[in-house]
Amino acid sequence: MINYDNFFNRELSVSQLETKSIKEEEKPDGRSNHGVVCYQKKIYLYGGRNSLSSRLNTFHCLDLNTNTWHLLKPSGCQVPRVSAFSLTLDPVNGKIYLLGGVDHLNESLNTLYEYSIGKNEWRKLPNCKYKFVDHAAVWYEGKLWACGGEDFGDGRNPNSVFCFIPKTNQWKIITPKDQNLISSFLISITLVVCYDQMYVFGGNVDDDDLNCFYVFSFTHFKWRKIEDPNENSEEDEEDEDDENPNSSWPAKRMGHVAEVWGNKIIVSTGYSQMKNTYHEDLWVFDTISETWQEINIKKFLSSNSNENDNDNENNSNTQKFSGRIRSKIVRSAADNNYYIIGGYTDDYLIDVWKFSFQYSVLETELMDFYANCHELNNYPLLDNQNQKHFVNQNLIKSRINGHSIQELEKILKKYSPKIVRNILKFLYLGNFNWDELKIKHLVKLDQISQIFSLSIWCKTSDCSILFLQNDIASLINDEHSKDFEIIVENKAIKVHKFILCLKLELYRGFFDYIGYHFAQIKDHSKRSYNVINAFIYYIYTGSKEHINHTFFDQLIGISDYYGLNLQDDFEEFCLGYYDKIFSNKDTKKDKREKRRRNSIGDVSEIYFNNNKEKK
Repeated sequence: MINYDNFFNRELSVSQLETKSIKEEEKPDGRSNHGVVCYQKKIYLYGGRNSLSSRLNTFHCLDLNTNTWHLLKPSGCQVPRVSAFSLTLDPVNGKIYLLGGVDHLNESLNTLYEYSIGKNEWRKLPNCKYKFVDHAAVWYEGKLWACGGEDFGDGRNPNSVFCFIPKTNQWKIITPKDQNLISSFLISITLVVCYDQMYVFGGNVDDDDLNCFYVFSFTHFKWRKIEDPNENSEEDEEDEDDENPNSSWPAKRMGHVAEVWGNKIIVSTGYSQMKNTYHEDLWVFDTISETWQEINIKKFLSSNSNENDNDNENNSNTQKFSGRIRSKIVRSAADNNYYIIGGYTDDYLIDVWKFSFQYSVLETELMDFYANCHELNNYPLLDNQNQKHFVNQNLIKSRINGHSIQELEKILKKYSPKIVRNILKFLYLGNFNWDELKIKHLVKLDQISQIFSLSIWCKTSDCSILFLQNDIASLINDEHSKDFEIIVENKAIKVHKFILCLKLELYRGFFDYIGYHFAQIKDHSKRSYNVINAFIYYIYTGSKEHINHTFFDQLIGISDYYGLNLQDDFEEFCLGYYDKIFSNKDTKKDKREKRRRNSIGDVSEIYFNNNKEKK
C-alpha cells in the first residue's frame, strides 16, 4: 500500500553545514536582519545587526566548494552599517544591489549601492524617492523590483511597486491596478518571483501578522490576493487551541524566509507575535494548484543514530534545527540546494543549514517547459468533462512505453479532470500531488500504470528521475518524431524542438522571437559537425559515455554559446584525459571569456542570417 505521508522522502534532506575559516576574524558574527545572495557556489553575506543597537558593515563570502568563510575588503565607495535592507543578485552580470535599511544612527535610508563581484568594488547609485526599512526586493528581467517596508520618519510608503533600471540608472514607481488590495504598511514580508509573477507572503501590518499571498503580475501590473480558505472569520485568536498539526495553511508569521523551487515556493521559519512562537516548520506552496503541503523538518534532519531509533528528539547525535526570525535563505543554482543562514531566536545566530531537495535539474526544466512553452504544448487531451489538457505529444509518447497517444486519449476520456491532471503531471515530471487524490483514485491510477508499464509507485531517491531521463534519452533514436534540423557543414542533425527549448535558453528565445513554425536553421557557432552532434547527444541523454575526449574544450565552448553551463561538468570529467587544456588557470579563464557569446546577440544573428539565406 502507498505511504503517501512520506511523499517528500526522496525530495528533502536537512543538515547543518560545518563551516570553517582560515583566520578567526574572517568568520562572521551571529546576526539577524542581514543580506545574503548566492552566485556561482559562493554565498555573499553583508551587514545586519548583532544587538538591538549595533549595525554591521562587514562583507563575507562562504565558498561552498570548501565550506570556508572569507572576509571581503571591497574597494570603491563606503557602504553604511545597516540592517533591515534588501540584498539582490543580478545573476547575468554578477552584480549585487543593496537597497535601503536602517543605519547605526537609527535613520531610515533610501540609498542604493551596487557591488561588482568580478571587480570586488562598491559604487553608489541614485537614491530612491522613498525610504525603505524591512522591505523586500527581487530581480526580474534585468531590473530591481521592491515593495513593502516603512520609513521610520514618515511611517508609510505608498503601496506601489518600485523598479530600478540599471541600464538607465533610473527609478520608476509603478502604481498597479487594484493597488488598494495590498497594504501600504506591509513589513517583514518575503518576496519571490515564479515565472512572470511576484509573490508576497506573510509579514506584518499595524502589529498584526499575516499568512496570505499577494500576487503581482508583471504582464498586467495587477495584484490579486490568495487567502486561507479555512481561516476563521472570528477575530479572537487568543482562545484558539494550539495550531492544528493537520492544517492546510501555514500559520501567520513575520520575519520568515521564502525561495522558489521549480513551480513551487518554500516558506520556513519566522515569528508569530500573537503566540510568541518561533516557527521551525517548512511549507511548500504549489503555484499551479495554489495549495500548501507541510514538510516535517525533524523527519529529515541528519542523524548518526541507528535507523531503527525513532526517538530523534532524545538522540544526542541528531542535529537540532531551531525556529528563528529574520534569517535569510538562498538557493545555489549550481547544485539546487537551499541554505538558511543566521537569524535570531534566544541569541544572534550564524549557523548554516543545508536543505537538499532531490529534485533533479531535468524535472525543474520540465516544469518550466510545461508552464511556458505553450506553442509546443499544443496537443489537447480530453477528460470525462471534455476539458482540454494541452501536452507535448512527443514528450508524452516517450513516457508511455511504445503505446500510441490515441490509446492514452481513450483511457483519459474515462476520468475526471483531477485524475487526468495528476496522470499528466506524472508523465511530465515523474511525480504528482498526493493531496489531491483519494484512495479510490489511487486504484484507478494503479490500473493506468499497469496498462502503460509506468512506475507510478516507485518513490525512491533515484527511481522516477532515472526513468524520466531514460525515457527522454530514448527519443534520440526516434527519427520519425523529430521536427527540426540543425544544418552543420551542409549536413542535417535532426532534433525535437521541445528538447531544444527544454535544455537551451538560446533556442527558446529564438523560437519565441520568430515563431515555432520553422523547421530548419543553419548553426552559426563555428563548431564542427562532430562537436554539435556530440553536444546534441549529451543534452538528450545526459551521458558522456560516447563523447570523444579530444574535443571537450569545444563542447564547453558550445555549451557557453547556447547558454548551458557545462563548465564544471565537463571540466571535472576530462581532467584525466586532456590536462593541457586546463593546466593554466589564467589561460582557462581567457579561453572561456573569448568563447562566451551574448545570447541575445546570437538570437538576432541566427534570425537575420536565416532570413538572409531565405531571401
